[in-house]
Amino acid sequence: MLDGDPPILPEPLTRAVSDTQEARQAVEEYALAGYDLIKVRDRLSAEVYLTIVAAARAPGLDVDGHLPRSTGLPPDSLPGSGQTGLPHVEVLGYLTAGTGGEEVRRLTELVRDRGIHATTTLIVFPSILAHLRNLDSLLGRPELRYVHPLFLCSFWEPPSNPYQGRYDSAGLARLEAFHDFVRRMTKSLHAAGVAVLLGTDALNPMIIPGFSVVEELKELVSAGLTPLESLQAATAQPASRIRGLDDAGVVSRGKRADLLLLNENSLEDVGRVSGIAGVMVNGVWLARSGLDRGLAEAERSVLESGRGTNR
Repeated sequence: MLDGDPPILPEPLTRAVSDTQEARQAVEEYALAGYDLIKVRDRLSAEVYLTIVAAARAPGLDVDGHLPRSTGLPPDSLPGSGQTGLPHVEVLGYLTAGTGGEEVRRLTELVRDRGIHATTTLIVFPSILAHLRNLDSLLGRPELRYVHPLFLCSFWEPPSNPYQGRYDSAGLARLEAFHDFVRRMTKSLHAAGVAVLLGTDALNPMIIPGFSVVEELKELVSAGLTPLESLQAATAQPASRIRGLDDAGVVSRGKRADLLLLNENSLEDVGRVSGIAGVMVNGVWLARSGLDRGLAEAERSVLESGRGTNR
């Protein structure tokens, strides 16, 4: 992950590059190390951002990431620079001052014509809103028993939670409006044939891996996708766009045998995907009883870890 200096996320999570020479060197090193993709972040300059994208072409690396917010480039030039994917539909909102229907159409055409795919992460907004309205209800979620206490203490719970005290009533209204824009943007992208991939931004506060997928599926349906289309955003679409997943995503001869057996039909109600009777992983069957034992072991591990913290 590459960002300007200082980066939004600290090193070593992010590598800061301040000029074109550092950018080329970073891309070369990542290519030699065997990476498939470079993620770009918000604080890159225009020159450095375009250098990264150009340098990634020669070794065949994909470039995915945020659209730098202060590049000085005309908005329409950013997605046309060679970037292959957007990690959040919301980043399109930074290219426009408005959120009306005409802007949604313009941005949709921009992404479609460049062949870019977009990952959703719609649940981030209702999660932030829930933080501001009733954090105690989030902290009471039973899924938290599987979250390492260091996450809870250092990032999720007050006073370290980054959302607490950050928004006033006007800010809350802006979040609600932006959430509506992102949902309309997602529906428009999908309708235009853009590959929409399910993502959740897991490990942000209260975005719990696994459980958040079910929440995101529901958000996609609320945005206007059918249950089938939302399930395809979690399976077939990522397999068609992400390097190394071409043997997954669909049920077909020669594909990886990774399957969920559900208790009820998720095409009628996508939330039923959480009712798992069993899982097939690489051709190995895991019954519900085995899954429950694994969850119990994960919970015990979290409790053991908590004894070494101040919780």
